[in-house]
Amino acid sequence: MIRMKQGRFSPGGDEFGNTGADGVYRVRGHVTANLYPALDPIPWVYLVAACDLKEDLARRNTRRLGARAWYTDMDKMLTESGAEGVLAVGDPQMHVTVGPEVLKRGLPLFVEKPSAIDTEEARKLAQAAEKPEPSAWWPL
Repeated sequence: MIRMKQGRFSPGGDEFGNTGADGVYRVRGHVTANLYPALDPIPWVYLVAACDLKEDLARRNTRRLGARAWYTDMDKMLTESGAEGVLAVGDPQMHVTVGPEVLKRGLPLFVEKPSAIDTEEARKLAQAAEKPEPSAWWPL
């Protein structure tokens, strides 16, 4: 998760946590080959937690990605990890399930494309990003 106040990256401790498919996080080729290498050169962004409903995958992903902690419960991760933003990696249905929960906490959200399974769900996710105050979200 990354913490960015109104979409600003600032050196000095922005932290990244992530959640994936099924409200969980799963390491897949795209993530390890493309997403995390793109974050590595940014010195003030780092992974603080990985989450998966399956404990063995959460532990494995934490080791593989260099996260500080693993979780099997997204709410617990969001509360305890100190993460300041969320990289949600998974299918579009996961984005529309996890996304609003992240945005309710005022955390920036990064989702892959497509952001939702249809236009209506994408609009709901965009509307969630506007309440109570705008929060950054980035469909890839």
